[in-house]
Amino acid sequence: GAIILRGFDVADARAFEQVALAINADLATTYLGTSPRSSIGGTRYVHTAADFQPHRSVPVHLEMSFRRAPPQLQIFYASRLDQTIGGET
Repeated sequence: GAIILRGFDVADARAFEQVALAINADLATTYLGTSPRSSIGGTRYVHTAADFQPHRSVPVHLEMSFRRAPPQLQIFYASRLDQTIGGET
């Protein structure tokens, strides 16, 4: 299942991290994927989706599906729209 939360005020990545921790206080800090990522706004749990140049794209994929035990919960946050075509989650 999925839950989409829209239209509530989350000022920045730090505020989103607090929302995520309220949902699950046991968030993981390890990332076993292949895309380079960076922490956002000094947070411990909020990272970029992929640190690629704008001309590169990330093909459709299932997050962490390659793991023997994929995460039971994934929480995504979008603070801004970087492009007008693509970028869907």
